[in-house]
Amino acid sequence: MAEETYKLTYFNLRAREKPARAMFTMAGQNFEDIRILLQNWENLKPSYLSDDDDEFERVQCNSVLHTLNDLSAFHYPSPDNIEELKEQARCELRTNTKFIQGLLREGSKFIFGDRMTAADITMFCSWMLIKPAFPWSEFNSDWLNKVMENMKTDSKLAKCLQE
Repeated sequence: MAEETYKLTYFNLRAREKPARAMFTMAGQNFEDIRILLQNWENLKPSYLSDDDDEFERVQCNSVLHTLNDLSAFHYPSPDNIEELKEQARCELRTNTKFIQGLLREGSKFIFGDRMTAADITMFCSWMLIKPAFPWSEFNSDWLNKVMENMKTDSKLAKCLQE
């Protein structure tokens, strides 16, 4: 029986698809990387994958994914006062990371245990974009730094991020 090949269809840029590309690469899963133009998006439908997580973990993982999506969708206003903008961004980062921290399993390598999930990969990719974009956020967390370091030591993830 031939190995199943998946199709990952997304815009021709590095954005929200990066965690999916990372997961395929890290799993050693063959996939067709289809990069499309924005004007073709309406005619295409993304494929969805199921995983072997239990239902409770899947719900928790989806909660983190939605939280990170909310963070990336947050539209920072353009007030005349830059300090007001910075405080709004800090508040949004604190709120979202506090929620994720509440799901963290004590003593675990990743958010939900010692096995990396879609939530870990998405959080890692998000933070790799957030930190340079908001260097003044002054956000620092021991638990987040620990999870990020654990992610960085994964050779498959490191290889994927270089692409």
